[in-house]
Order: sequence, then structure tokens, then C-alpha cells
Amino acid sequence: MIACQIENATVVLRDDAYAVVDMAAHYREIERATGLDMSRAITFIERIPLFLRGEAHKNARRRLAGLLSAARPQMVAKREPHLARLQQRLGDPDGTFDLVADVLVPMYADMSTAFLPEADHLGTEIVEFTRLFDPVTGLARRKRMNDAIGRVVAASPAPAGDTLDALALTVLGHDPFIASLGLTVAGVIGGEEPLRRLCDMNWPTEIAETGLPATERDALRDTTLGTTPIAAGTRVRVDLDALGPDSYFGIGAHLCIGRALSRESWTALASVFAGSTSKASLERVTIREPDRIFRYPETIRITLHG
Repeated sequence: MIACQIENATVVLRDDAYAVVDMAAHYREIERATGLDMSRAITFIERIPLFLRGEAHKNARRRLAGLLSAARPQMVAKREPHLARLQQRLGDPDGTFDLVADVLVPMYADMSTAFLPEADHLGTEIVEFTRLFDPVTGLARRKRMNDAIGRVVAASPAPAGDTLDALALTVLGHDPFIASLGLTVAGVIGGEEPLRRLCDMNWPTEIAETGLPATERDALRDTTLGTTPIAAGTRVRVDLDALGPDSYFGIGAHLCIGRALSRESWTALASVFAGSTSKASLERVTIREPDRIFRYPETIRITLHG
């Protein structure tokens, strides 16, 4: 693997000489090398546009975008009670809460029930499924997730394909949604003078952090990147952090289908914080490690002060 220089990043993301990582092929190789049945993981990954190319990508993206569009009004309605409870929590002049565990995770799970009714009781399995894509995930863990996907599909009354699409949309959005909102809040509170009122802090109008700090592409043929020769099959890593906020929702054909809902959710979340007169300090942010794909905050602890 090579790291892409920032001046060549958009070339890698847009040029047809490069393609997204074929994650399903990786799991087929695991099957071949180990004899383990990974068919459920493969079928699931083949529903996720992030790892698909060509017509398969277009078709999966169309299905998930339609699912999200149909569910969006209900998702927004399910978001509001969580924001109301946050507003009430911010009115407590003395208290500590975890923005991830107490607010964002239950809010996302509730929103996801608009298209995946099982989301409210899958709990940590949703987080677990996001590790399917990480190169550092161990074989035994991958097999457990493969089997868990089979149980989710078997337990659902909906057709298997519909359940897999709904699960794909839930898993695909989970880490980026929670991370981008949570880390943007942490960046605001952590970057202010200690014990400043929330309403006096500088709340950005757009999401300022990303849960997907980098992405990878495979070279489909021999090519060059700047002046560097790139052999077919070489994996190139693109630093999205370095490209800035305009790249946080992707570029080109792989633009995030949930970007509008994420931006709207940020506006709603920021308005709750900006409307509070409580003073706040950022106590701790814990990022999940190891993780080659996502920057996911396991903990964002905020303390309110009278």
C-alpha cells in the first residue's frame, strides 16, 4: 500500500484507473484459504455501495438511497425525542454524561428502526458489524459476525434481500454518523476556554469532523500518480482529513447517500447545544483502536457546571 499525496488525492478518487476495494473478494479468499463458510458476510457486503464497482454499485446505491428517502420523515420524527431529552439534560447545571452512549447511539438506533425494526435491539451487534471491513479484524471475529448476519436475516419477517439492504444501510451509516456529530461537538467544547457557556461557544454551521478519515482504492491497471509509477493491484490510501470538510461525505460516484440527513441532524443537534446557558467542559474522548477504516469515538464525556 502507498499513501497518496494530497495534490493527487482527487485524481485517485475520480480516475477510472482506480476502484474501491472489493471487500467481497477478500472474504471469498478467506473462504478459499480457511474452508470457513463466509457466505452470509459476502452476501451482506455485496449490498454495500462503499465496496462495489460498476453496475453493482449503481444498483445497490439506488436501492439504499430509495430506502433512506422513504424512511427519512420517520427518521427525523424519531430523532426529536432524543434531542428533547438532551435539551433537558443540558438544563442540569451539575452533571456528567457520555454523548455517545447516552445520546447518539440510542438516537441512531431509534432512527434506524424506520427501515430496520430490529435495530433497536441489535445493540452492540451494529457496532460489531462495522468491523467486518477492517483489515485488523481477526478471523474468529469475522466468523462470528458472519453467523450473526445469518441470525438477523432468519429472524426478520421481511424478505432476505430487503433485510440485508436495511442492515447494510444501518451499518454503513452508524460509525460515520455518530463519529462526525460527536467529534464535531467535542471539537467545539474542547477548543473553548474552560467553563464557557454553551450558548457562547462557536458552533459551526457544517460538520467539522469526520468518522472516515481515509479511504482506499486499488489500481486496476499500470498507471502513474504524479511522477510515481503505480503497478496494477497496488492499494492507494487517500487522506480525507487532509482534503478538508468538502471531502467528508465522499467525492464522485461514492458520495455519501446520507449526507443531507447528517447535515440536517448536525444543525438540529448544534441548535440544542447552542441554546443552553449551562457551562460545559470536555472531560474525555476515547477513540476505538485499532481501526484502519473509521475514527469512532467510544466515549465523549461532557461535564456541566453550575
